[in-house]
Amino acid sequence: RHSFPAAAAARPRNMAFATAARVSAIAPRAAVAKRGAVRRVAARAAEKTTPKLDINEITATLAEKWDETENKSTVVTYVAGGVVALWLPASIVGSVNSGP
Repeated sequence: RHSFPAAAAARPRNMAFATAARVSAIAPRAAVAKRGAVRRVAARAAEKTTPKLDINEITATLAEKWDETENKSTVVTYVAGGVVALWLPASIVGSVNSGP
């Protein structure tokens, strides 16, 4: 490879300067963020509303629905299947994570 003195003089020695030169050639000066620039933003949280849970109302509703249920054995089977469907993958993931 040949090195020409004119090409070597036109090439910047500092890489950061070369990158800045390329960015300034592509983007307008106003769009380029200056190093160390700080943007201050004020944010406020909205009022937090917590939903009121009435445990007595929930248990009363569940007891009412349970009394209306005709196939209680089917419901118990589905609930047990759901618990196993959640427990089995959790135990598999736990055993895989415990290995090296």
